Amino acid sequence: METNSTSIALPLSKQKLTLVFLGGIIMTGLAGWMAYAPGPLRSELFTSENFIRGVGITGAVFFGLSTLYLLRKLADDRPGLIIDAAGITDNTSGVSVGLIKWGDITGMRQQRIGSTYFIMIDVADPEKYTARAGSVIKMGMEANHKLYGSPLAINANALQYDKTELAALLESEWQRRRGE
Repeated sequence: METNSTSIALPLSKQKLTLVFLGGIIMTGLAGWMAYAPGPLRSELFTSENFIRGVGITGAVFFGLSTLYLLRKLADDRPGLIIDAAGITDNTSGVSVGLIKWGDITGMRQQRIGSTYFIMIDVADPEKYTARAGSVIKMGMEANHKLYGSPLAINANALQYDKTELAALLESEWQRRRGE
């Protein structure tokens, strides 16, 4: 954690990103194998090679794109999260929109999705933030909003910082700065 009198910068966890990246390479390879050679994967449940091939192609595209995104994040030297007088600048995930102003925030809460912990940031005008995003990111943010009540989710697992301490830090900074 890098701090000065006006801001706190939390780095991305390159170790965690590397592990997920390696998992993405394996999943892309397995999905590619399903697409290339579906025959050995036929079973009583999945009798159609075309179905298996379709799942493989879909998986290869999804995991391949995700792995490329992770490669880009591994080369990214920007902090994962910056907390300053303006607000919270999020760079933790593929659906991050940058600066979330203190005055827009109405609440914060922790959300566990599978093995990943998020800090959900509730804002008065969610559309203000989804409007700033490109079409693919916007779809992810809209899905977050529908499923979890907010389009803004800080991926606590992506940071070199304890998730419980992160939630407490964000809450205390919000309480301190929201009136500014």
